[in-house]
Amino acid sequence: MVNTWEAPPSPREQNLLWQALNKALGIDLKLIIVPGGLHGQKIATTMASGEVPDLMMVRGFYPRVADFAVSESTDLTDHLSGDNILKYPNLANIPAYAWQEMGLMAGRIYGIPLVRPVTGTAILTNRDLFTKASGGAFAGDGWDADTYVDTCVELSDRKHFALGTYGGTAYNLGAHSLWHGAPNGYALEGDKLIKAEATNEYRQALEFTRDMFRRKVFHPDGLTTDITVMKTLFYNGTVRSMPDGFPAYAAAVPAIKGTFEIDLMHAPTGLGKGPGTAVGNTLYGYTLIKKTSKARTELLLRVLDFLAAPFGSEEYQLINFGLEGKHFERDKNGDLKLLDLATRENGNTLPVKYLAAPPTVSYIPGDPGAVRRVHAYQTKDLKIGKKNPMAGFRSTYSDRNSAALNTPLADTAVAVIEGRKPMADWDKAVQRWHRDGGNRILDELLAEYEAVNAG
Repeated sequence: MVNTWEAPPSPREQNLLWQALNKALGIDLKLIIVPGGLHGQKIATTMASGEVPDLMMVRGFYPRVADFAVSESTDLTDHLSGDNILKYPNLANIPAYAWQEMGLMAGRIYGIPLVRPVTGTAILTNRDLFTKASGGAFAGDGWDADTYVDTCVELSDRKHFALGTYGGTAYNLGAHSLWHGAPNGYALEGDKLIKAEATNEYRQALEFTRDMFRRKVFHPDGLTTDITVMKTLFYNGTVRSMPDGFPAYAAAVPAIKGTFEIDLMHAPTGLGKGPGTAVGNTLYGYTLIKKTSKARTELLLRVLDFLAAPFGSEEYQLINFGLEGKHFERDKNGDLKLLDLATRENGNTLPVKYLAAPPTVSYIPGDPGAVRRVHAYQTKDLKIGKKNPMAGFRSTYSDRNSAALNTPLADTAVAVIEGRKPMADWDKAVQRWHRDGGNRILDELLAEYEAVNAG
């Protein structure tokens, strides 16, 4: 079971890439593909039903998922420890920081981490329009807060909107908070742990986002629109930017077929104590193997090892680009030239990368300029990036109660942005979060952090 942020693939019987992957693996891979926005609900239903698939991708913030992993999935510690990891060289190639961010559950390894770039998520941007509307300041030295706001206003009218959003993005509040200098998740100040939402910088970002909303620069149906629909609106120019992950950048470049240049939104200067961005959030989720025999566990680990094959391997080429002559051809320099079928059958539409994947590389067939742009973004991003000091640490209370605590906080933020509640209600919501269990989460995280870093 995996999630997807793309339109679903064609059925296996009609999908040449899926058929080729099954042939290479020597198995009949049957995927349960769930839209990303519904995946958490599907996982909760699956955990309650007891009908668990062989491989199940989960997100670390899903409620009670760590308890479920320990009770219902295979302990992989002995399979992956010592010389045993040599059986799975591609899993061994997954960087240590991804394993560390996944962390242990009950002191054991229960998942295969899905690694993502250190520079985290980003906002896909129509570079042509943002550059023109900003007078050339976009991504340059003149890209400050006032220019960002003015550019967004310039690019918005009754039919077009500078900023596209979708459910869970809270009108880009996460990016805005980092741009104001808020922590990435948490901040350690001496012997005190502080949640990002409790900082003054986050509050300033909330006010800033509310002001942007009043200027009508967001797509009006953003938070009720599925991400796949928002992608279409970005590709056709209805929205000029949208938040997404780095894998989406590589998928978007060929999808727009050269109608404009895609870039990533650089953090503007002049906001609060910023600018800042999130780095080190390298874990998208992890894959569990249901409890089964040793032989079947080893088979499933070999499947995951195949899917984690690195860039440059035949396996990677097949998973991401398909079959030569069907999905791509080669130019005189050996670079890949994607064919029409590759727009429908590729590593994004057939989302096995949400079961296992290698470290991300920046390679986009036929478009070195797009690679240079993402490299320039990441180079800047790393200089101002903030790590989450609690990455890899676990609060049992949070694992079991995070949704009940965090949902009211997120709902209040959206209500404030949309003008349905005053800022005073945000302050009360933060206080309730601490009172109703947040302080316990902070204490548990800090205790685990101090235990690991003692001495």
